[in-house]
Amino acid sequence: MYDMLENYFFCGQFDEFFIQSRTLTPQKGEIYFLCTDGISELFDDSELANFLNKKDFAGLFESAKENARDNFTFVAIEVK
Repeated sequence: MYDMLENYFFCGQFDEFFIQSRTLTPQKGEIYFLCTDGISELFDDSELANFLNKKDFAGLFESAKENARDNFTFVAIEVK
C-alpha cells in the first residue's frame, strides 16, 4: 500500500507515474482508514485493528502522540 501512495504523493519527482484505482461499494459499518507512516510504523496491524474495532480514535491519537517517533496523520471514515 505504501508504494501505491508514494506514486501519488511524489509523482512530480518522477518521469512517469501510474494511477491505480479500484471501485468499492461501501457497506454500512465499514471503516476506511488512511494514515501516514508515522502511524503505520508505530503500531502493528493487530494494535491498529484493536483501536479501529473499538472506534477508539481519541485513544489512537493519544497513544500516537505519546509514543511518536515521527509526525503522523490519520483519517477514519465510518459508513453510516
